[in-house]
Amino acid sequence: MSEPLEEQFRAGRRVTQLWAGILLGPTAWAVDFVVSYAVTQHECSTGAMLWHRTSSVIAVLVAMWGAYLGWEAKHVLPEVPIHEGTVLARSRAMAIAGMWMGLWFAMIIIAEAVPRFLLSPCD
Repeated sequence: MSEPLEEQFRAGRRVTQLWAGILLGPTAWAVDFVVSYAVTQHECSTGAMLWHRTSSVIAVLVAMWGAYLGWEAKHVLPEVPIHEGTVLARSRAMAIAGMWMGLWFAMIIIAEAVPRFLLSPCD
């Protein structure tokens, strides 16, 4: 028999899912930003664009994975008012935040990747 929904979101895998949904988008953006800065000199000297493009594609996928985790958690939770102050209300707020943060950071990563795909790293 499965444990009650409130217990699932109090501790365990569901809490990890909520935090992953919130943190994957910003972390993917930060790693992509640092990697693209770090490999610019190498890419300029070799003319290859492999690292820039690969890091951007992986970062978008990771950010979208975070959005999916938030979306999935949101659809498991019942419709409760966020201001209620219960475990389910907190979990629903975290799920919504994770969903939107994942989408927002995926959009930021794409916006920062467009010049990397169109221009040379030496420009």
